[in-house]
Amino acid sequence: MSTNDPLTDSERIVLRADLDTLLDSLRRLLDDEAGLAETVDLDQSRMGRVSRIDAIQQQKMAQATLRRHQQRLERVEAAIERYDEDPEEYGPCMRCGEPIGYRRLKAFPDVVVCVGCSRA
Repeated sequence: MSTNDPLTDSERIVLRADLDTLLDSLRRLLDDEAGLAETVDLDQSRMGRVSRIDAIQQQKMAQATLRRHQQRLERVEAAIERYDEDPEEYGPCMRCGEPIGYRRLKAFPDVVVCVGCSRA
């Protein structure tokens, strides 16, 4: 359980702007990373075995990073939707209903649970 105070209107406005900034950042990042996760060309005449293995490993890491960023983008979009539907619904923990601290939301505006519930 959290002992944080509920968000003030001004804190909510700041956090909503943070969500917009994060949304734009993630969209740009996904656009930039899209090419890195494409299929690796395994032309043996152009690269050695170690280079091919390294290229495949880099592709797998890029795909995993892309997946993580896509998942975070979905969380940010969901947070924005919650806020836009009812600003009072943005800020309480989705598990216990207690307020999520402003500092936690400032660091991670897409978070949906308080520190206490995330530890449980």
